[in-house]
Amino acid sequence: MEKIELRQIDVELRGINEEDGKLKVSGYVNRTGEWSQPLGREKRFIERIMPGTFTRALQKGNDVDFLAEHDNSKLLASTKNGSLNLREDDNGLFMEAEISPTSWGKDYHQLIKDGLLTNMSFGMAVGKDDWKKRSDGLYERSIEDISLVEVSAVKNPAYVTSTIQARSLDIQSEEDVLFLMQKNNKNEKDELNMDKEKQLKELRATLEALETEQRAEAKALAVEVRTEVPAVDPKETETRTVEKFLRGDIYAPEVRAITTGATPGSATIPTHLSNVIVEKLNEYAPLFARTKNFTPVNGFLEILREQAIGNAGFFGEMNTQSMTSDFTMDKVRLDQKRVGTAIELSQHLVNDSGIDVVNYAIGILSRRLGITLDDSILNGDKATQFEGVVLDANDKIEKVETEAVGAITIDDIFELYNTMHPEHQANAVFVMARSTFNEIAKLKDENGHYFLVRDIATTGLTYSIFGRPVLINDNMPPFGAGLRSIVFANFGEGYATITKKGLNLKRISDDTTQALRGSQLLVLDAYMDGKILNPDAIKLLQVKSA
Repeated sequence: MEKIELRQIDVELRGINEEDGKLKVSGYVNRTGEWSQPLGREKRFIERIMPGTFTRALQKGNDVDFLAEHDNSKLLASTKNGSLNLREDDNGLFMEAEISPTSWGKDYHQLIKDGLLTNMSFGMAVGKDDWKKRSDGLYERSIEDISLVEVSAVKNPAYVTSTIQARSLDIQSEEDVLFLMQKNNKNEKDELNMDKEKQLKELRATLEALETEQRAEAKALAVEVRTEVPAVDPKETETRTVEKFLRGDIYAPEVRAITTGATPGSATIPTHLSNVIVEKLNEYAPLFARTKNFTPVNGFLEILREQAIGNAGFFGEMNTQSMTSDFTMDKVRLDQKRVGTAIELSQHLVNDSGIDVVNYAIGILSRRLGITLDDSILNGDKATQFEGVVLDANDKIEKVETEAVGAITIDDIFELYNTMHPEHQANAVFVMARSTFNEIAKLKDENGHYFLVRDIATTGLTYSIFGRPVLINDNMPPFGAGLRSIVFANFGEGYATITKKGLNLKRISDDTTQALRGSQLLVLDAYMDGKILNPDAIKLLQVKSA
């Protein structure tokens, strides 16, 4: 006849709640091969579970429940739905359970967390065991075959080597209660087995009552079905909005959102597409991308600039006269200047659903605007454009002249390089026109090696000289006597730009020209400015004239 034996284990319970609210307990239920505390009444004995016993028990496949205080009405988890997992390793039987967030589940997890519930229990029906009597009258029992049914969180221990912790789902727990159902030796006729048989009957009755209660509760619970709403990509939404704007659907709600408050016929480019344009500007305008860029909200920006530092220090108390005379600063004011570009698109192209007209238009507009910005950084007149470093009307930038008339030598470039302070050289670049590049590409050392170094990067073929990149820009003056043919600059320290937030796109399709041509004009504009911030970080090489 099957008899159930309960084993309570002294453990340390600890509870942790994570933000996701899931409750987790885990740990070693029993350390295999380790002796228990003395058990029994008249017949006192100690026992141990032999290695491999739990593995064989789990292979039997019966459901095992995780309960509170052996109370079947307080079900916390079960192997039936996967919320309770059991396995045996080299140390013993390990369990993991995710406690269902019922009222009693939360209560018992809180008791564990507060340290009020510190033990666990398991029960077993023993199928095979071995008894030995010691000289002191105490029996030793080695168990080799059991059946598992239940684990419980309880209070009083019988084994002392198990631990349990209550944790959240993503934190590995320690140990939990185990209630193992076992088959006892049919030849045992002592008082202990009679007591366990009675407990087995009570357990089965409780389990049947619990199953009835759970079925009734399941019928009463309403199942909430939620429909997952696919995530909306803001960039795709903005692209569709601008596409409708380009095709003249100005009454669409999303189009009105970007045209409200703007000049009639124009729209404020949404955030994600605006970022795309800025990224493309950095690609098509390598000089602008290297500048110290600010994005103010107001109409202008003033930046302090050091004119001269001198010693800029002092010794002693109340002695700052020398510092105030050495340390002087002025302001660089960046204003709003309208910078724009335009393209003309046929109405047939705009209305063709097979063409990504938005990215097509933005790509061309960004490239044209980038070329305009770099041209202004080099050749701007300052009054209506950026302050140009090549034009340099106020002669702020130091200019190095070549030794020979109408020619550039490697010594000229080396002198230009060394004229800049080393603290600015690290991020500096050489900028020149194609004709100038062709001249320096011919320069060789005494061994016939070219000074210009070519390299293959992920972005394509790159060039450098003296370890600094060489940028070819057609906005630079060509190679020729009297011309400033090479710029050597650290734009990040030497040149400042502003880009007021909010790029604008204007669509012109209703004037006579566009109507007759069957086209529309797209104008992209922004409010920007650029000025020389630190002349010491920019140098110019001028070809000597006769």
